[in-house]
Amino acid sequence: MKSTVRSLLIPLTLLIAGISLTEVVMATPANNAATKQARRCTPRTCTPYRANFERAIANGTISRPSRVPGVEQAIALADRAMTRGDRTTAALRLAQALVILSEEQGTESAIAYERTLEADMKAKKGQSLRTALPLFGRIFPQNRNPFR
Repeated sequence: MKSTVRSLLIPLTLLIAGISLTEVVMATPANNAATKQARRCTPRTCTPYRANFERAIANGTISRPSRVPGVEQAIALADRAMTRGDRTTAALRLAQALVILSEEQGTESAIAYERTLEADMKAKKGQSLRTALPLFGRIFPQNRNPFR
């Protein structure tokens, strides 16, 4: 009986360890494992949104948020944070949504969505997106080349 239980536990333990390792590796795709720093983004490897996002993480402006399955989930989390009055989380999740959108549908789509967010914020709060969510402006500074 003991040997049967032990023989079942070993493969199960290895399977769980393999899944956990896969999650850890997948959770930080843009980090260099040796230095724990973001890999350098270039116009060939990253969108401008990703480059600014990774720079903000590398500079300690923000910490890497938990993964979300897609743009819709990131936007839903941002809306929930705005409802609670948590401007920091809202800015972080909107930034995450723009990064995902830029990688899935292109930078032009992300720019168009950012303009929509800007218009919505002005209509709802009477402020620009970067004024209402100052962290958003620190993640994505205007008039700055992200690849310098």
